[in-house]
Amino acid sequence: MSTPKLKETIIDIVRVADGIDKKTISESSSAKGILLEGTLGKLIKEKIL
Repeated sequence: MSTPKLKETIIDIVRVADGIDKKTISESSSAKGILLEGTLGKLIKEKIL
């Protein structure tokens, strides 16, 4: 999964969930490890999350 597509997927997951954690995002998006960490870091840095 490309980073822009992963960003959109993560944003969609977070929007519909009340309480969410990294494990839930990983299971829902099929992203793991450094790719997930990097994408979440970018979204937080960009103040999207």
